[in-house]
Amino acid sequence: MKERLSTNSRKWFGLICAILLYYIIHEGSHVIIALLYGVFEKVRILGLGVQVVANTEILTDFQTAIFCVVGSISTHYW
Repeated sequence: MKERLSTNSRKWFGLICAILLYYIIHEGSHVIIALLYGVFEKVRILGLGVQVVANTEILTDFQTAIFCVVGSISTHYW
């Protein structure tokens, strides 16, 4: 019983670490691009989700595309 509990705890710990790393890498890349473009406003915590708020109205279409795609690219190649 104790070994089973330990195995389940390791699985849950691994899952939680993977989710946290995903958020750090995915949303962190959005934050970095927003800071580089000078449009970063805040990070919003929404229940189980995280959202980077940026003033995209002053970005060009190409810059907006980069801002949107960079999170997917960073988590895909990580």
